[in-house]
Amino acid sequence: MKFDLDFLGEKLEIEINNWMERADSSVMVKCKDTVVLGTIVIGKEEMLHLDYLPLMVEYEERFYAAGRIGGSRFIRRETRPSSEAILTSRLIDRALRPLFPKNLRREVQIILMVVSLGEIDPDFCALIGASLLVEMSKIPWKGPISGIRISKIGDSIKFLPTFEERKLAEIDCFVSLKEGEKINMIEIKSKNASEEEIFEILKKAIPEIEKLNQFQKEILSTLKIQSEDKFLIFPSSEIQNEVSEFLTEEKLKKALFSKNPDTLLKLKKSFFSFLSQKNFSEKDLSLASLLLEEKLSSFLKEKVLKEKVRPDFRGLDEIRKIDIETSFLPRVHGSALFCRGLTHTLSTVTLASPSNSLMIETIETVGEQRFIHHYNFLPFSSGETGSLRKPPNRREIGHGNLVQNALEPVIPEEKEFPYTIRVVSEVLSSNGSTSMASCCSSCLSLADAGVPIKDYAAGIAMGMVFKDENNYQILTDIQGPEDHYGSMDLKIAGTKTGITAVQMDVKLEGVNLKILREAFLKAKEAREKILEKMREVLPSPRKEISPLAPRILSLVIPKNKIGLLIGPGGKTIQEIIEKYQLEAIDVQEEGVVYITGYDQNLVKKASEVVSQLTKEYYPGEVVTGKVAKILEYGALIELDQFHLGLLHISEISNKRIGKVSDVLKEGQEVKVKVIRAEPDGRLSLSMKTLKQ
Repeated sequence: MKFDLDFLGEKLEIEINNWMERADSSVMVKCKDTVVLGTIVIGKEEMLHLDYLPLMVEYEERFYAAGRIGGSRFIRRETRPSSEAILTSRLIDRALRPLFPKNLRREVQIILMVVSLGEIDPDFCALIGASLLVEMSKIPWKGPISGIRISKIGDSIKFLPTFEERKLAEIDCFVSLKEGEKINMIEIKSKNASEEEIFEILKKAIPEIEKLNQFQKEILSTLKIQSEDKFLIFPSSEIQNEVSEFLTEEKLKKALFSKNPDTLLKLKKSFFSFLSQKNFSEKDLSLASLLLEEKLSSFLKEKVLKEKVRPDFRGLDEIRKIDIETSFLPRVHGSALFCRGLTHTLSTVTLASPSNSLMIETIETVGEQRFIHHYNFLPFSSGETGSLRKPPNRREIGHGNLVQNALEPVIPEEKEFPYTIRVVSEVLSSNGSTSMASCCSSCLSLADAGVPIKDYAAGIAMGMVFKDENNYQILTDIQGPEDHYGSMDLKIAGTKTGITAVQMDVKLEGVNLKILREAFLKAKEAREKILEKMREVLPSPRKEISPLAPRILSLVIPKNKIGLLIGPGGKTIQEIIEKYQLEAIDVQEEGVVYITGYDQNLVKKASEVVSQLTKEYYPGEVVTGKVAKILEYGALIELDQFHLGLLHISEISNKRIGKVSDVLKEGQEVKVKVIRAEPDGRLSLSMKTLKQ
């Protein structure tokens, strides 16, 4: 069955087909030559050993979709997913997950495969496809849901921007929405946008997303899909009674409202120990964790709403105690430790030559990235043991990208600071909001390294406890329990003048703009306080980079001299690198050359060599040279170590000369004028024209 919608002047096509006939359901979504195939498969058995929803969203890139053959020279196929593919998987997962029933214990795998790539990002089509797939699976689900990418370019708002348009955007946003203007997921990257600019984007997105949700409803009414409870498991009344009796108000209060996070762990341990002594079924025991979580969440909500008290007894708008230290790692180029309560992050900076930039190859992007942020979260940071998974997991990639988006707007331009910059954030201790703490420590480490950042950036995580739209509380700087049992996790990063990154997840069906506006304004106040603390420790970036960091000199050479500098098979450039003990010489297409080395004097000498090697002499130019060789018909003048010019005997003087040696001697310095420069580099010089 085929359905189509005229959406924003483009034809959105959806086809329910049997191409993937062995899957439970399949769909094809197409818009502007971008085509996504989606499938869903529901596990046949309950995973009773799990205490969470086993949802897997896999976004698969195919290079053929972009008409390219990807991979390395020796592996011409797709291997592990790119960071961009993982981020899109997370984006879709975060939009879908809050709408699933919590008592679903069957594996749900949604695979979204990009088979044709047009000018727009496939995430738009992929989310619509995923929403329809869940609806068609007959799982009791609170959908449908849709999302859209929207950008602000100059003074105009652009829906479904192309990849090229997004490069120019001051604000690049993806927002998903359930009916009733309930926003449930936001991802924003911006260049110091104001709160009002952000809300202008969100307001314009809502009615367009509503059209997509209505389109999905029309498709589903045609398909006559009815959800079925057979996918869910339900606790018996016996275990519900036992749980209610065990989890007294006193126990819940002692576990949640304490400055010691171990009290909650002790409650959970005693809870499961108590249940193990009872004769409950495997199904009941599987839902015990869910019942515990619901009790803790309800108790936290009630206490905060009625008594305005938080688990660690802070005020609703109060930020945890902040401690900062910089320059404490002797061998790194820049370092900073940022502690906010029990959340501690360590960030370091490494500066390197432009050739150390990250090469990116996805179906959407091929290029280089000179600013790189990596985020590491090892098990000890949450007081646990676990495997050290390599490569990084999805959470590490997602948090790392969020901090990178937050800091990119303050990174200096390449012409001003041509280094490749790698920042690594290590989470040393975790109790909520580690990504926003990483934003703060990373910004400080950049300043400590002497990177001339445009401004300081900081991040804050906002939470909420929610009963209804008239009874809720916004919480500033949420910690572990407030994040886990609360209703919202809104991360906002930015400078004193504007927002640079936003990421929002909710555990509700969504939140309205009124609540979001309140949270954004409270986040702005908190961000300004954190920025003040950061500047108290390090008022501005250090004036000089670390003496351990390499030095870079840049110069511009004529484009037609690039080949000369490189030499046959790279011989010339390699000889210069070896002779002057350089890290690298990077040559760009437009003729900009970056010379990198650890010895400033050698870098300067190498720069002079490159400048001389690639110098072009022009007719009329007056230069000083040295007589290199006397010839019968003139003299060879050495202008620099790479260029000789011919001074013909007739160009030495206005008077007649018998022998060149009567006037010139080898080694003599002379001032000459270039009278002719041949394309092959030969130069003709004159002395007599200077005397006229």
